[in-house]
Amino acid sequence: MPIKLAPVILTTYRRLEHLKLTLDALRANSLAKDSEVYITSDGPLPGHEEDVMRVREYLKNVSGFRRVELCFYQKNDRSQIWNKRREISQLHGRYIFLEEDCVTSNFFLEALNSCLSKYENDERMFAVLGYKPPIHHREIMNQMLSVPTFNSWGFATWNRCEILVRETLTSAEYASLLNSRRFKRTVSGSYSLLYFRMLKDIIEGRLYAFDVMARLEMMKRGMHSVLFPKTLVKNIGMDGSGEHCGTTDRFNVELEKNAGADFDIDNFIESKRLNDKFATFYGSSLSNSWRFYSKKLRGKMDL
Repeated sequence: MPIKLAPVILTTYRRLEHLKLTLDALRANSLAKDSEVYITSDGPLPGHEEDVMRVREYLKNVSGFRRVELCFYQKNDRSQIWNKRREISQLHGRYIFLEEDCVTSNFFLEALNSCLSKYENDERMFAVLGYKPPIHHREIMNQMLSVPTFNSWGFATWNRCEILVRETLTSAEYASLLNSRRFKRTVSGSYSLLYFRMLKDIIEGRLYAFDVMARLEMMKRGMHSVLFPKTLVKNIGMDGSGEHCGTTDRFNVELEKNAGADFDIDNFIESKRLNDKFATFYGSSLSNSWRFYSKKLRGKMDL
């Protein structure tokens, strides 16, 4: 039975050269010609008009997919892109998400669509992740993984999970989380306690981040993500050109280029030691915990 193909949502802004590489890689996927692609373009901030217009002119001639819908916005407002993603999610029941700097393997669409169908009714699963950080462990080998983490660099999810994620949270909710020993243990076991700093930035309007809020819902509900043993996404935006990204090679990976890679999606492994490695990679450490408690004791982490 053929799998149900999820629409692809691609967000872009003003990095035309990154976008070209991302679209070229996506177009090289065997399922590209059968996939619908929605491309959103946020309105330009002052000084960015020329770059944004150049991107939009290029997008008018995009081909290689079953259907392309362009969503160009006049004002710069992340909430309109959030609402468009939710609209697409409700319409199709699932989606695949990419940003303009995420270059994919030619197995990306096939792999994520297969897992979307396989785990559609598994309430433990929040998403299927395309990016796997450069973590090496003998337990991984060619095994599919189940991990209590999330990364927005090329992921897929279902509407049942999309509707859980809110744009922000209240000060009272934040205070409750900050004072919960159980939740702090969960955070320190999956990320860094400095995650609370990101939540506070969201409340105060300094940060607008789906991935941060998705992690919150996953931790509250004990949900996991499906992850491949080899990465299917490479982020090329860590060159200082992105909004929240500096210049680093810490996230560099080599793409899985074998179309039809032999991954057994019917079985995955969970491992405490493996989860610890992911937590360390994403910032969980004794030094980060000390920084967190030091700030909290000095009254800089509370609202």
